Amino acid sequence: MKGDADSTAAGTLKAMSLEDLRNYFQSENLSFDELQKQAARSKERQLMEEIEDYKREKNQVRLARLEQDRALEELVKELDMKRDRELRARKEKQEIQKTLHELERTKITALEKEKKRELERLAAEREALRLREDEVMEEIASLEARNEEAERRLREMSVQESNRLHNMEA
Repeated sequence: MKGDADSTAAGTLKAMSLEDLRNYFQSENLSFDELQKQAARSKERQLMEEIEDYKREKNQVRLARLEQDRALEELVKELDMKRDRELRARKEKQEIQKTLHELERTKITALEKEKKRELERLAAEREALRLREDEVMEEIASLEARNEEAERRLREMSVQESNRLHNMEA
């Protein structure tokens, strides 16, 4: 059947004049050029859409990283404030301990014993604050590790996207 179609097309071409053949091939060539242009425009639109998608993804990752950075800054600020309080608490604790030693050197009355218990309670609270500071430091270390992981993933995504775009251009 295909042989019949080829022989029919060959027969039609033989029956055409030279001028008709030239016009036929020129119109076919123009149609082919138009198809090539359409394919190029389609490919260009597709690449532009992919670039826009990549830009949106990159912007979303950047915004997420900025948010993480802000959260980390807030935690660092909170940690600095806690450190300042801890330093004041340590100084107060030293003063309290000094006061306790002075009280022990003298004969302690019942009222003085009550004050000593209060001072010991304050010292215990200061220790609890120090322990909380250690917990906050661990939280910050955890956030930093997650931030580094997010940055690593961002770099990987960027490399993958660049490779994908490069492969599409090739």
